[in-house]
Amino acid sequence: MPFRHWSAAALAALSVSAGIANAAPEQQPAVWQLHHAQFDYFGITTRYTCDSLEHKVRQILLYLGARDDAYVQATGCPGEPFSISRSAWVRADFSTLAAPAAASDPTVAATASWAALDLAARQPFFLGDGDCELIDQMKKLVTDNFSWRGKVSYRADCPINTTQFHDFRIQGEVLKLNAPPAH
Repeated sequence: MPFRHWSAAALAALSVSAGIANAAPEQQPAVWQLHHAQFDYFGITTRYTCDSLEHKVRQILLYLGARDDAYVQATGCPGEPFSISRSAWVRADFSTLAAPAAASDPTVAATASWAALDLAARQPFFLGDGDCELIDQMKKLVTDNFSWRGKVSYRADCPINTTQFHDFRIQGEVLKLNAPPAH
């Protein structure tokens, strides 16, 4: 095949695949489900103040698709709230999206779609290499309280007393609220 024909075929294939990538995500009805979860945080390598732990957990919940009214409370830090601590008790009250029980469920409150999720150190920007222990200890909260499609890959390899580049990662498809249309 002459080069110019190959180039035209390659450009046509690229434009078709770009059109597929830019296609609107498949929408589906969803309902908000309220969750009450708690976990004990114990960090050997990374320590937080209770305030910073609350903030970090809330950021993670919102990134995963929790509703904006998520509430997180960390207690047990000595000299609360500004003392750095190895341990705390974390309680979170938050709502996540789920498919309705029946297609004709009148409680449908939102339109959602399955979104590819890739959470790792520095992805999103507010997570760092030192957050591995937190991600590890949030596993049950994350896997049990969000709607996932297919297999969820959840890895947290947290070396003691050191941080390594990209020592944790969560990948999968999570049900997220569709962004409102821009006006």
